[in-house]
Amino acid sequence: MALTPSERLKQAIKNSNLTHTQLADKVGLGKSSIQRYSSGETKKISVDIVDKLAPLLGVTTAYIMGWEDVNGHSLKQTPDPNWQPSITKKDERTIQERLEEIKLGIGDGANAANDGLGLHEYSENTQRAVMSAIEVALTAMALERKERFTPNKYKQVKEDS
Repeated sequence: MALTPSERLKQAIKNSNLTHTQLADKVGLGKSSIQRYSSGETKKISVDIVDKLAPLLGVTTAYIMGWEDVNGHSLKQTPDPNWQPSITKKDERTIQERLEEIKLGIGDGANAANDGLGLHEYSENTQRAVMSAIEVALTAMALERKERFTPNKYKQVKEDS
């Protein structure tokens, strides 16, 4: 699990052998402010403050903020090039609901005005084939939507824990 900025700051202070008082004096803050930042009591640490603390602690601002690891390697997530979208149970329900809406529009020929596809004129086998093709198309559309609109953070390679 990734460390929070407060945890990274606390670790950097410990590794630096500087006291909270020494750090506070060097950056013009109170000792209690440094303690609140490193304990996590203060949830958001200003980048301006981190810019002052990081060089004194022998780390980068990007490290404390969680943008890179201690070796300077970016922690920015890149998508897995092999990621493929998949249809969930919810997607399947949505597709089936849409198919039902389309079937209701087709009807049994009694209400031909609602039959935009004109399927009432064809055999049951033909109607089933058309509905199967529509189901395939709705599935393909759902997969394409997932491919286009899924944020990269959800396309990551699962790392072994």
